[in-house]
Amino acid sequence: MLVHSRIPPIQTVREGCPIDADAARDSGLPQMYEVFNHLLRLNRRSIVYLADMTIEGRLEAFKVESHQCLPGPGLDCAKRSGAVCINLGEMVFIRDIHRTGDLKDDQTHSWTVPKSCQTDETRQKVQDVTRKIIGDRAKCTLEKAKVGENGTYIGGPEFERHERAVVLPQS
Repeated sequence: MLVHSRIPPIQTVREGCPIDADAARDSGLPQMYEVFNHLLRLNRRSIVYLADMTIEGRLEAFKVESHQCLPGPGLDCAKRSGAVCINLGEMVFIRDIHRTGDLKDDQTHSWTVPKSCQTDETRQKVQDVTRKIIGDRAKCTLEKAKVGENGTYIGGPEFERHERAVVLPQS
């Protein structure tokens, strides 16, 4: 078991270059670093960001992320909200600030796969999942879901209105 209190938290990704963010980006979002030739993804560009993976750290991150929304359509709006562009074949890794900082300890967060490498069946499954997450577009709004008169949620994407959705208290 890793004892977090004995290791000072990592402050930077030493083998990476910080990715400049839009000035409007929430300062509570993690700093992203561009890393070339990552041990887990050789001869390619990857993105690594630092995160506090303790329960308390994840809850704090969820609070920040719960306020994230795209202010409008388009790449510029996505960048202002905090999005970082990744290209086909690139991966995003998480580095726990309470670990050693070794590349081999990074965890895969996400990656992109070109459509040419996907089967029709795979693409259909991705579309089905996306439809389930977003739900009926007529019931969706760009704002967060809100509690309606009878206690059910109104607006937002389907996953925010799902019966298993839990609201995290803001403190």
